[in-house]
Amino acid sequence: MTDIPAPAVIATPALPPRPEMPWQVLPALGLVVLLIFAGALIASCYLGDDTLRTQMFTGAYGLATLVLGYFFGSAIGSKGKDATIAAMAAAAPATTNGAPVPPAPATP
Repeated sequence: MTDIPAPAVIATPALPPRPEMPWQVLPALGLVVLLIFAGALIASCYLGDDTLRTQMFTGAYGLATLVLGYFFGSAIGSKGKDATIAAMAAAAPATTNGAPVPPAPATP
């Protein structure tokens, strides 16, 4: 049988870095959405529609549960995962498709 050469690795240029968003953008957006929801929740109390009021309070409970689950579950787990991956990448030798990467040729 004839040995099949490994496919050539083609280097692609990296994408330019994305400009960072100011830190105030996401909290401000969250505050606007929260104020709109709070206004609708308060308005539902004065409209006299029990079904609407029940749905709004159920939505508020669901929103609170979602936020707590994200901040105390998903976000903390992601930070730990990122640290673990970084530690593993620093400790592992560089490989390509499971084979060690040969050192770069010296330039004269």
